[in-house]
Amino acid sequence: MENYINKVKAIVNNREKRTFLICFSLLFFFLAILVYFVYPVQEHWQSIFRPAALEILHFRNPYTVEKFFNPPWALLPIIPFAVLPERLGNALWAATSIATLGFVFKKLGASWLLTLAFLLLPFTLYNMVQVNIDWIVALGFLLSPRWALFLILLKPQIGGLLAIYWGIEAWKREESDRSRMFLDLYRLPS
Repeated sequence: MENYINKVKAIVNNREKRTFLICFSLLFFFLAILVYFVYPVQEHWQSIFRPAALEILHFRNPYTVEKFFNPPWALLPIIPFAVLPERLGNALWAATSIATLGFVFKKLGASWLLTLAFLLLPFTLYNMVQVNIDWIVALGFLLSPRWALFLILLKPQIGGLLAIYWGIEAWKREESDRSRMFLDLYRLPS
């Protein structure tokens, strides 16, 4: 905990990081307000993700929600947004989506200009307003393969090729790593 407090103090004491944090926060809230007032609540949020997250919150089966096919752990990050009023949760989800995609892109080594260009792509903006779970999947790119697999496989069309790449890389390593990889893949469906 003390290490975390020291990191926060370092950010607050560093003028450049403090300025970035303030600008980022203002941009996040501006984006949330824009989505709140301009875009209608999208179907994914209204009829799929929010109801399924509320089902989990009430210890009920999320698969009773029509069109919900994701693993149940996909709903865990959604719960804080789902308990908010529908429109506010939708707006904050969209802003979190774009902010997290930008964070992941930057963390993977992209320049600020390239990150901004990525965030302004029509696909990225469309994904944001459709209130999709791609940002949760993107967080998997920052984790080790063992833990990232749970996030990457939330949307196989995004993470499937990365999982194959990780499998090939694991195959190249020692025999013990190879057997552990197969054991992890065997346990996944259960």
